Amino acid sequence: MEELIGKYFQPAEPVDIDRVTAKRVFTILGRLRDKRIKKIFNLKYMYGHKKNLSWKSVSRRMKLAPVTCIKLHETGKKYLKEKLAEYC
Repeated sequence: MEELIGKYFQPAEPVDIDRVTAKRVFTILGRLRDKRIKKIFNLKYMYGHKKNLSWKSVSRRMKLAPVTCIKLHETGKKYLKEKLAEYC
């Protein structure tokens, strides 16, 4: 499983964002019907660790399969891309 995840999904690079941008991102994610997506983004990027949590750690905390977490993350990324394009 780990090989599959590592082969097809590269780890996210850390990105510094300000609080206003983070608040906007999480407000947008909060509009989604599937509330797990917002929680996954919170765990993956904002949990308070210096490094992003691994998909394995995120999936354990969510009690989901790693692939499910990745798919939900991809759904959130697509939605954010659409909505943030409106702001630019």
